[in-house]
Amino acid sequence: MARRQSRRIQICMNAACEYDYCMTSLQIREIPEELHRRLKARAALEGQSMSEYVLRELRRSLDIPTRQEMMERIAALDRIEVTESPADAVRAIRDAR
Repeated sequence: MARRQSRRIQICMNAACEYDYCMTSLQIREIPEELHRRLKARAALEGQSMSEYVLRELRRSLDIPTRQEMMERIAALDRIEVTESPADAVRAIRDAR
């Protein structure tokens, strides 16, 4: 009986991890009290647990590309050939008005 239950638990755990991802935990130590209070207050204002709030903010911060990622994106852009001076281009736009 115990062996059958153990097998069921193992099957359930395997099924749980077959989603697109398995959740994991992150523990942060030595958070200054002031920072902890601010996180807790902001989470409360958003109607979220502190864990939900911090996870959202962490995702948001990772959506911002790093300097290296931005440089790689810029390097991947096609170069364009400028045939007229900026002053001539501005003058042409103004004259067209």
